[in-house]
This record gives sequence, C-alpha cells and structure tokens, in this order.
Amino acid sequence: MSALRSVFVLTAFLAAAPVLAQETGPAGNPLVVSGSVHVTNNGFSPIPSFSLGEPAAIAYLSVKRNRFEFAPHMSFSLAGRPWTFTYWLQYKLVDRERYSLQAGTTLALKYGQTEILEDEAPVTILDVQRVSVSQIVSSHRLSDRVSTSLSYRFGHGFDPGGVNALHFLTWATNVAPIPVGKKFQSTLNAQAFYINVDGLQGGYVSAVVGFGHNEFPVSLAYQFCQPVKTEVAPELGFVWNLSLVYRFRYSFQKEHPERTSG
Repeated sequence: MSALRSVFVLTAFLAAAPVLAQETGPAGNPLVVSGSVHVTNNGFSPIPSFSLGEPAAIAYLSVKRNRFEFAPHMSFSLAGRPWTFTYWLQYKLVDRERYSLQAGTTLALKYGQTEILEDEAPVTILDVQRVSVSQIVSSHRLSDRVSTSLSYRFGHGFDPGGVNALHFLTWATNVAPIPVGKKFQSTLNAQAFYINVDGLQGGYVSAVVGFGHNEFPVSLAYQFCQPVKTEVAPELGFVWNLSLVYRFRYSFQKEHPERTSG
C-alpha cells in the first residue's frame, strides 16, 4: 500500500466521521476527533536513528472523551514503505483550566531495510524495531495564546541490534495563534530536549513555524532540529523540512432525549 493511498484512506474515514459518530457517548460527554496529515520533503525524528531522510507522509489522529485519549500516529515514505507507527493510550491525571498532567503509553514500531543473502544474491527486506514507551507530560497554559510543557519519556526496546533503553526529556513552548493581518495567522512551537540512547547522550533545540489562512484547513510548516552537543549516532547535524499540513477537528455530542408530559 502506498503512503498516499494510506493518507487517502485516513482522510475518507475522517470525512465519514460525522456519520459514524452520531450516536456516540452519553449526553454531556462529547467525543472529539482531531488530527492532521503532513506531506514533507524530509522525514526526520528527534531520535537520529529513527530518521527517514527522504520525503514522507505523516498522519496524526486523536480520539478524546473526558480524560481519555487514543492517539495513533502513522508515517510512510512517499515511495510507500512504512516508517513509524505508534498507538498512544493517554489519561489526564489532572485536568484544570490552566494546568494538566497526562500519562500515556504506546508500542512504537520503527521500520527499516536490511540486506540479506538469498541464494547467494543480496535481497533487501523490511525489518522492524519494537519499543515500548511510557510518558508523563506536565502542561501549563500561561495565557490564551501561550502554553508550556515539560515531558519525560522512557522506552525499552525488544529487538537485538535496536534501541535497548531510551530516556527523552523535553521542554516545549507553544505560541498560537499569532495574527498576521486580518486573514492569516502563524504558530510557533519551540523545544529544547535531552535524549539518552543506551548511555549515549545528546542535547538539541528544535522549532516548528506554521503559517496559514484563518478559515482554510491547509497550511505550511517549517521545522528544524539543531544538535547542541551529542554522542548519539548517527550525527545528522542541522536538519530541516517543509511540510504541507491539513488539519481537522470534529466534536460529537449526543443530544438529551426530548421528554413528553403525560
């Protein structure tokens, strides 16, 4: 299945979501379905060994109700090869107007290519690394447009030759929306993060800048990642990409049944 076909399947599901979710949930407990689809010239990851290094399509989906969230993420190269899949299950331990504390877990799958000999001829096959990841995220909303978060992830790998132990600490600040005239807006997400992969350490800074029309779901995004000091292989140096992004959000709430007097 090609990456574009996978994105089209997801988009078709989202287009049908209003019909599929008309009867979801009791009154007062809305189901929120949201996410985004990205097409980028360079798929890279904060974990260097997980980077793709070629054009990619990435789909993020979130299904929320009350404090629970299911958030699968799927990414493919534009040549149709799977890249990474994650299936986050998350719960908000604290959910206040200006502060939240969320815990989550996922099985992350990272696909790659390995060359083997078959009948004395080299053959390229698809392989997969499996990593169990847990996280805790503390988020503060400083104003209507500015929020900040501190997150810690711990991962444990299952496959020989892959990641064994992963520690990932991130501080992020998000500013959105930033008005640009009357019809356009920009967004900024800046991060500083520390990773430890099997005892090898690295510090990085990263940012994503988005730009789009206030009433149009498609926008542009520029992202970069710059190592400050790192021992983590491979050392990719400064990396960047440009993405075309489609965002969506649906909210469904079952209406109270009408009462009749008798």
